[in-house]
Amino acid sequence: MRNLAPRVAAPVSIPDVAPGASLGQVMEPFPCLVPNLQCYRNRLSPQELFIMRFMQLARSAWAFALLTVGLSTGFRIGAQTLAPAEVGTVVSGFQDDFAGTALSTAWMPSGSATDIYSVSDGVLHVSTASGDPNHLLYQGASYDGVTQEVLARVRMLRFGTGDAARGGVGVAVDPTSGGGINYHFRDGALDGLSGRHLAFLDDSRAWGPGYAFAWQLNTWYWMRLRQEINAASQGGAKDVFAKIWAADGNTLEPAGWQTWDYVPSRSVRSGLAGITAGSSGGTSEFDVDYILIKAAGLPAITVAPAAFPIFHPGPAVLTNQPANLTVQACSSAMFKVGFDGTPPHQLQWYRDGNAIPGATNAALTLDSVSPADDGA
Repeated sequence: MRNLAPRVAAPVSIPDVAPGASLGQVMEPFPCLVPNLQCYRNRLSPQELFIMRFMQLARSAWAFALLTVGLSTGFRIGAQTLAPAEVGTVVSGFQDDFAGTALSTAWMPSGSATDIYSVSDGVLHVSTASGDPNHLLYQGASYDGVTQEVLARVRMLRFGTGDAARGGVGVAVDPTSGGGINYHFRDGALDGLSGRHLAFLDDSRAWGPGYAFAWQLNTWYWMRLRQEINAASQGGAKDVFAKIWAADGNTLEPAGWQTWDYVPSRSVRSGLAGITAGSSGGTSEFDVDYILIKAAGLPAITVAPAAFPIFHPGPAVLTNQPANLTVQACSSAMFKVGFDGTPPHQLQWYRDGNAIPGATNAALTLDSVSPADDGA
């Protein structure tokens, strides 16, 4: 825990303003603040503006309202890092954080919608697709086509209702026919459920059971899908296994699986693993910022998603302290910390000795800072 000494800028002169001046007249010498007038109107009278600190470049030129924002108490480790079990271990697999500026050539689109995948800012973006089925499959190495597992971190951005709206992950997908086993986001009176849920799909053959899970847009989730025919570890009768949970670093992975037994009523699927896009124009737009594919034949790798870095054994320690910030009034201020040590960790941000509700991640954002935050 560390106290952060606030930096306070020295006051500068404020242009004279006639008594009874409107807020617009007060702000007239500062055109750069015009976009923020509504913010100030909700907070300040013209008189209160006089106590704000300005960096005056010229009487009638641009000026910025600057606030020095800090945390008088700081935070305590004592944060988030409930990562998937594989993190930090060695597995036979392939992983991708989509950190480049273009999709790796190890990925192969399958289906009629081949132009719906793009990479930027460390995220694979999947747009709404025409045709059915549509997949993005890993073909960079030879690996077991039947027993496969996919772990992905997924965030739905836009999603429709009805059968065509879908998206998620897939295993054992035939790259020629596009048929495989999938675990899909769904919304509607489908699969024996209503509203938002998840469901298995054997492409072009049958939908499997649904799983009641009220997922939300713009929220990251871990999805895990595994095919292992008559898996001995699960009683020797089930073929497909899946689960979903919040990828917030504070939620434990569920112990149980959603399961499906589709063999021998249908033949065993075999092929490649990867991402499953939407179908037939149904609205389905989502992001993936990490994927791990596990299968025999893939090289040995250390699982290390950027969203959940590997920590070294030992007590919890801070590696990067938060710093005070000087920001424009009505803008946001973000504080970040670095930490290490044997997980799981628990992190809590404090202000004036009081815990900030919900502030349990490595970054803390204060939205629309005001003069009350100056020197906090």
